[in-house]
Amino acid sequence: MKKKAIQAENKKQAKPSKQAGLPDNLSETCTKYPLSWKKRLLNNAGLLLMTLLFIEIISFLAYGIATNQFFSFADLSSKRSLIVQNVPADEGFVVGGLKVPWKVPIHPYYGFGKPQGFDFLQQPDDGIQNDPKGIIVVITGGSVAFGLFNHKKALLQEYLQRIPVFKDKNIHILLLGYLAWKQPQQVTALTYYLAMGGKVDIVINLDGHNEIVDTNTNYKKDVYPAYPWLWYYLASNTISAGELRLIGEIRYWKVLRHSLAEFIDKVAYGVSTNVIWFFFDRLFESGIEQRNIRLSKLQSRDKNSRTFSRFGPDRDFESLQARLEFSSDIWRTSSIQLNRIMKANGGDYFHFLQPNQYVPQSKHFTQQERIQAYDPRRAKAIETGYPYLIAASSQLKAQEVKFFDLTAMFKDVEAAVYRDTCCHFNDFGNELLAREIVTKIAQYYANNAVLTAAE
Repeated sequence: MKKKAIQAENKKQAKPSKQAGLPDNLSETCTKYPLSWKKRLLNNAGLLLMTLLFIEIISFLAYGIATNQFFSFADLSSKRSLIVQNVPADEGFVVGGLKVPWKVPIHPYYGFGKPQGFDFLQQPDDGIQNDPKGIIVVITGGSVAFGLFNHKKALLQEYLQRIPVFKDKNIHILLLGYLAWKQPQQVTALTYYLAMGGKVDIVINLDGHNEIVDTNTNYKKDVYPAYPWLWYYLASNTISAGELRLIGEIRYWKVLRHSLAEFIDKVAYGVSTNVIWFFFDRLFESGIEQRNIRLSKLQSRDKNSRTFSRFGPDRDFESLQARLEFSSDIWRTSSIQLNRIMKANGGDYFHFLQPNQYVPQSKHFTQQERIQAYDPRRAKAIETGYPYLIAASSQLKAQEVKFFDLTAMFKDVEAAVYRDTCCHFNDFGNELLAREIVTKIAQYYANNAVLTAAE
């Protein structure tokens, strides 16, 4: 009896208590609590949404702290579009923020490049050189002059044709300038052109930026500042293994940056996705910049191993001020020589200091320009160097150079005129530039003797 009582007691303890509210099986659970799994699903979904919202808020705040700007889908999308559009190509490599093409035509007299104005010298009997009613206008300078010629040549012809003194003349515009040119390349190009039999009535020199920025690039490579842009690489017959390795790394990082931007551009719907891309893009940009710096410093500066053809005269500058004075003096004396050359050939010379977005208070930036055409890292060189060029204007005018400072011409222009972070203009900017240049030329001829075509 005692044994049976113990067994009964054990069965009683093993059986789930109905008072505890615990069902016997799963089907009973679902019957008694039919909404519990839905609640769990909703709770999990809510937790996920709260987590995503938390990540979005943190990303928004992190972007603001890192950039000191409010997050903007439009701004990041615009920056990403520029990267996507700028597909990495094998046309050259970048040193110190400047592109070095693989195949630059080296010229023994004016440095490098093949200005379009030289082409017709191979055809001395063409209609331009021998047009009795022709007025040959030569444009020289760097990439801004190059862009003005290529985009607004027809407009320049139209504007010049309206000047009364040119009413019955045929205006021919030629280019004696090239990308990244700086003085004294413009002087040597014109003298070579004239030596080869070229004729010219008017020279328009549009320059200034490269004399400040590109001279500094040469100096960093210990190359004579008066030499053409990046002469160290252009005059090199060989590139070292270390340079090639860095060039390859730079190319690889550019491809990674472009690929990431291209991918994110398709899926960037949230704040966090955009912010994550932004920080990765800054990482890639920093990696590219660091390798460019290493590339620019790679070669030894042992003066015993310097070759004259690559480095030029040995010249040390005790300060940035001394270097800027040297460069601005070359710019000034080159302009004076161009003016004398044109006077000796019976023509006129007009010198224009090109506008630049980094000249303080020279332009009220649009939102588009702030995104596409402003880089604070580039501002210091112009802010420091342009005053030397502006200060030289009085000396140029004292030497009877027809000099015009255009740095403030966009001060009251509300629309966008700059298209990149260097110095180049969009179509509207080039149109305004062409109009301003011809206006100054027209004012001169309205007050001076009539120009006759070169004989």
